[in-house]
Amino acid sequence: MALISCPKCGKNISDSLGKCPHCGVGLTVCPECGAKVSVEAQTCPNCGFILRKEEPKPVKQNILNKINIKNPKVIICALLAVIAVVFLCVNISKKQKIAKWEKAYSYAVSSMKTNMTDAELVADLTHDVWANTINHKASVLTNKYTLKEKYRSSMANSTTVSKSYFNEDFNESMRVLFADSTYQFLCSNVKSGRDSVGKTMKLLSDVPAGKESAYSAVSKLHDQYLSMVNCAINPSGSLITYTSAINSASSGFRSAYEKAKLYK
Repeated sequence: MALISCPKCGKNISDSLGKCPHCGVGLTVCPECGAKVSVEAQTCPNCGFILRKEEPKPVKQNILNKINIKNPKVIICALLAVIAVVFLCVNISKKQKIAKWEKAYSYAVSSMKTNMTDAELVADLTHDVWANTINHKASVLTNKYTLKEKYRSSMANSTTVSKSYFNEDFNESMRVLFADSTYQFLCSNVKSGRDSVGKTMKLLSDVPAGKESAYSAVSKLHDQYLSMVNCAINPSGSLITYTSAINSASSGFRSAYEKAKLYK
């Protein structure tokens, strides 16, 4: 029995051992030169003999290799399936967009119809206060605005009033009207309605294919509606031009409404 150096830790060990008692490495014999070598060694450090070959690393399979390209029918069917799904999703999206647009359209037309009543009420009241002051016409609806302050309470419900009881300047009657809380409340409703309709019209501006005529109809209705709103909250001009503006907006709205409701 002879002593040799451990090929790994270098300490003296018996050449008859199959494992180093110091570092625990396994020992084997080189088949070429007979030297003791570590079982972990790939080549003999004494003669260079190749003890074991390095195992090749497994190659990751490309995902494309997993696809069965030997059968073109499979690929064609898969592509057609994908196209069908995409088409279906696009079609559903278009239908949802159209349904949403139609709902907004109906809301816009109905809202303008309702809000138009409020706008006409304010515009008509403004007109009557203006006209009754100039024409010295008594009315239970306008006396509290058109009569001089000292007669307003006592003559509020009178249908026959002396001309001398009326405000000498119609601007005084308009000032009293504009300061009235009921009038201000009505104007506030008109403005809120206008703003709400405006938001809906903004949504309608994104017109789906095939809805161009409907959008044209609701846009014309909106123009007439805004004309009446402007008369209500921003009276201007002379009594003659103001009266004409109210009548034009009123008749224009009714004509446009008949056309717009056909698309509801």
